[in-house]
Amino acid sequence: MLCFVSFFTVDVEVSGLSFATYVNCGRQVIDEVVIPETFIDRVGMALHESLIFVLRGGDHFVGCYNRERNTLSGIASFCKMLGKNHLDCYNILFFTYDGSRNFNVNAFDAAMVETSVYPIQSLRYQVVPYITAFHIMVGHYDMLPYTSTVEIMIKYRNVALTWDKADWITVCKDDQRWILAVYKHKHRLTTSIINGWIKLRDDCNLAVGDICVFEWKDETLRNFNIRILKNDGNRVSF
Repeated sequence: MLCFVSFFTVDVEVSGLSFATYVNCGRQVIDEVVIPETFIDRVGMALHESLIFVLRGGDHFVGCYNRERNTLSGIASFCKMLGKNHLDCYNILFFTYDGSRNFNVNAFDAAMVETSVYPIQSLRYQVVPYITAFHIMVGHYDMLPYTSTVEIMIKYRNVALTWDKADWITVCKDDQRWILAVYKHKHRLTTSIINGWIKLRDDCNLAVGDICVFEWKDETLRNFNIRILKNDGNRVSF
């Protein structure tokens, strides 16, 4: 649900522009917070659609920025990390933008004292369980001379959860590296590689029936290692 929380002083610190919101929704689940207009005026154009909220201890959860509504969403994942149904144990959440895709989040209690946050399980295993890998099986169409678009199957749609609508990912194998342009289709709920496939295909000597395994490499969510499972005609093998 959208919870309209009140906000107050926007402040500039060394670490970046910050704003705070009162969590005054009782036992209702907060998923979105409205960003102050003064904050949007300063950094709105720089904000990415996909964001990562980072807690003091390093745990983090994925969120989104809605440019039309000027909201940050994904706060419900914070509750999930804590094993709670709501955030009534906190009074204020303090967001500090780091200038890239991250917001550092600090929580304060009713006495305005910063409260330690103890997730019951690290986010990387609980909130983002499906973005570790995706597979592409090479088909006849993918081997055509001018085929530059390859679709990532819908069952892997969560792999693109933190990507912008039009984005880039980096793919590595040994000392080789490829930059692939990706595009998220709004209504089809799928994502396609729209540029860079031909070079990757040719450099890796792919053939029909081979399986490309793209494995999440680091916490940027845009860097992947690739393994090629070769099709020997009877079975898929390394």
